[in-house]
Amino acid sequence: MAVCALASARARDGSLYSSKWNVAELRDPPAETFYEIAKDSIPVNNTLSTITARDYNCMRACALLAITNIQFGQMRLFHQNLLRYHAIVAMDGLQDEANWPKDIGMVEKEERRRLVS
Repeated sequence: MAVCALASARARDGSLYSSKWNVAELRDPPAETFYEIAKDSIPVNNTLSTITARDYNCMRACALLAITNIQFGQMRLFHQNLLRYHAIVAMDGLQDEANWPKDIGMVEKEERRRLVS
């Protein structure tokens, strides 16, 4: 949903790579709807203790929501989501590949490298 929120916001603001897309059709549902659903899927806990290194999708969602906040012009929420992302990375030392799950495939390793670096 976080990807949908970002894509919808970009389309609404006219950031399309092709003029073949109909912007009016891309405005419904609004980007904020996707954003709220994505935001609500992230556990709320001030200490973030319920989120673990294994929760890769949560980490990725926080990063995407932060970028979406920039698109919305919400700098306070941008910092909040960026903080959550960095907290998840720092809690389990995810900047070090030795701390990643051993059973992940090459594609997920490459995704993690791009997300963490």
